Amino acid sequence: MLLTPAPSSPSSSLRHDGDLTTLLEQLIEQYFADYPLANPIQVRFGRYSRTRLGSIGLAGWRSLKHPRALAYPGRHLSQHDQAASQIVITGYYRHRSIPDRLILATLAHELVHYFHGFHSALPQKFLDPHRGNIVDQELYKVGFGQELRLAKSWQRLHLRQAMQQIDSEERRLKSHKPLKPLKSGLKSRPQSLSQAHPLARQLRRILLG
Repeated sequence: MLLTPAPSSPSSSLRHDGDLTTLLEQLIEQYFADYPLANPIQVRFGRYSRTRLGSIGLAGWRSLKHPRALAYPGRHLSQHDQAASQIVITGYYRHRSIPDRLILATLAHELVHYFHGFHSALPQKFLDPHRGNIVDQELYKVGFGQELRLAKSWQRLHLRQAMQQIDSEERRLKSHKPLKPLKSGLKSRPQSLSQAHPLARQLRRILLG
């Protein structure tokens, strides 16, 4: 079954971390509902990177109380004292010119690393996180294969151009950023009545003869 992406707000030109959390929750509930969660998961946008589209690591223990850390009522978290796993997505994916499908595929890829025990509290299943195409095999196993194929096709055909357009737009916005006005210590003198209105000047001439 294909995942239906969460509707995004058309009024916002950029995605936010909350959008990532919604997509991650959908992925877990629809494709990984039977997989164990051993510690909370955070997700956020990171810096603009063309080569590192997603990554997963362990955050500090304070991040357990972070509002973006996912915790599912009724699902067992075996080690509450463990650090949260943190998935970071390239900043390019903030832009809505990048389809949700690419974000879902990147999140799914990092989730597989989590469930394989890389940068999570789960036992590590493999020595190498990518050897033997184990990530894609897991995604096909859970039924994410068609979404993965569509995402890879779009990435191959369009992602480079989309990133170039985003870079151009960012440069344009920076070049048109208005300069802050210089602060002046001199206060402007208020205009006199004769300077303020032409009728006042005429009246002044009549009165003075």
